[in-house]
Amino acid sequence: MSSGRCLIQSIFSTVPKSKPLRIRKETCRVQTKERFSTSVSESEVQKFNALHSEWWDPKKNPLIQMNTVRVQYIREQVAAQAFNTNTDDDEKLPVSPISPPFRGLKMLDVGCGGGVLSESLFRLGASEVTGIDPSKDLLRVAQQRAETLLATATNNQKPNYQCTTAEEWAVQRPQHYDVVCIMDVIEHIPQLDSVFSAISTLLKPNGILFVSTLNRTALSYALSIVGAEYVMGYVPVGTHDWNYYRSPSEVQDIFQPFSLQQSHIAGMVLRKPPLLTWDW
Repeated sequence: MSSGRCLIQSIFSTVPKSKPLRIRKETCRVQTKERFSTSVSESEVQKFNALHSEWWDPKKNPLIQMNTVRVQYIREQVAAQAFNTNTDDDEKLPVSPISPPFRGLKMLDVGCGGGVLSESLFRLGASEVTGIDPSKDLLRVAQQRAETLLATATNNQKPNYQCTTAEEWAVQRPQHYDVVCIMDVIEHIPQLDSVFSAISTLLKPNGILFVSTLNRTALSYALSIVGAEYVMGYVPVGTHDWNYYRSPSEVQDIFQPFSLQQSHIAGMVLRKPPLLTWDW
């Protein structure tokens, strides 16, 4: 990385360890309070509810500019994994260069907000895209856009959005997803054990988890808090708490108790601040 590029974000691609996840029978019950605690902070939900009217404005939401770079990374890592999307046998489906890159995959976007990433996953051929978020106002935005997608879709499908948490959804969909994405969420969660326990339950054996979060450095403080909140006004003051940022090694440590192992890491960088041009 050259000195002129500013590392502020790391993305982790992880796969569950080769042995199947051990899920107790009570995981499948509707009542789950004994199984998972919740990671959701009501104050954080209210912060993001307030952003719903500007969520799809590229001048106000930096995530829109990041999305293209992120999706390319996800495509590359999914292709490298060579998923078996045929659940009837152990043979891998042949990969065609003209096939949609996420053909046959069930994908979950945790903390989907207004659906920026979920829409991209859907457009790239995933057989099932679910976005979950506790913010009702943001989900209304995502659902309205999903209806537009349905009107133009050839397969009469659309992303499925649910107002829920990872902990609650894990009870309904254990070992259901080939890919789970949790992007720009964990820096808003003080305690992460319950959310990663839920995610490890949601993933199929050998599925992939993509995690994106802000690295805890002086530079990330300068750019994401001083720059984005106070100078440029991309997000309201108080959106981020630098104490919740995690270094790559800290995120890796969080994974270890939950049958997850790190397989790849990459740094996302802001190439030309304040123009929001992103790269690896």
